[in-house]
Amino acid sequence: MAAYYRRRAEGGVGLIITEGTYVPHPAAGVYPDVPHFYGEQSLARWKRVVEEVHRVGGKSFTQLLACWFGARFGRDFRAGRRGSFRTR
Repeated sequence: MAAYYRRRAEGGVGLIITEGTYVPHPAAGVYPDVPHFYGEQSLARWKRVVEEVHRVGGKSFTQLLACWFGARFGRDFRAGRRGSFRTR
């Protein structure tokens, strides 16, 4: 992942906004393939991304996701799944 973002920074991009990441909250997200932005292991990987981007003169900003809306209203947007959309 660090090499991916470094290559973009090498191209002269002014600011790289990363892919969305989940924060440490139970309702932040339901998709297992979205990266986390918490925990020692995940933060160490993101630190490497930042170091690589900065090494080639780039700047980056991590996009934080909170998909609580779907969790709150019973929606499941994963492929092949449909939840009900009802409020309490």
